[in-house]
Amino acid sequence: MNTTTSNLPSTVSEFNALSDSDSRLAVEIAVQLRPVPEILKQYNISRKDLVRKLKDPMFRDMVKQAKSLWHSDLS
Repeated sequence: MNTTTSNLPSTVSEFNALSDSDSRLAVEIAVQLRPVPEILKQYNISRKDLVRKLKDPMFRDMVKQAKSLWHSDLS
């Protein structure tokens, strides 16, 4: 077995640092159909946790993409 590949994740979900829950959270934050405190309560995270997530480039990009789609002519 090649030792360089033995440390690689075996699935895409292991490779992706963001969970399905993070994806849903990013969309909810982007479209803001509900107040942010209500969204945070549903996802059981603090404002501090959200700030930390927004510093992650992948999460931040998901929020930007969701906002773009929400405000596009397609929505």
